[in-house]
Amino acid sequence: LWKSNPPQVDNDAYLLVHEQTGTIEAMGFRADLRAPKLTFLRTMIELCAQYDWLLMDIKGHLVLPELEQVVAWTKRSNAYQFLKKPQQFFMDLEKGDLKI
Repeated sequence: LWKSNPPQVDNDAYLLVHEQTGTIEAMGFRADLRAPKLTFLRTMIELCAQYDWLLMDIKGHLVLPELEQVVAWTKRSNAYQFLKKPQQFFMDLEKGDLKI
């Protein structure tokens, strides 16, 4: 099985490296907010801060690599809104109040 039942903590990350130059072209990650102490998320934020990188969501919104800002940013995401109130999420989507 790809996912366990009940699901375990599920974080992932990717790194896109230019084949000729070896430079990082893109990096992305998805942090599971159910993780104890948010270790993975905290580590990724520290890495971004170390290299002066900004975080960008799927909609192109930018945020500084600071836990407080990332938490506030996450709470505005469609994924969070869906998990918080799934029926309201679909009603808002149908009315055009949300954009995917």
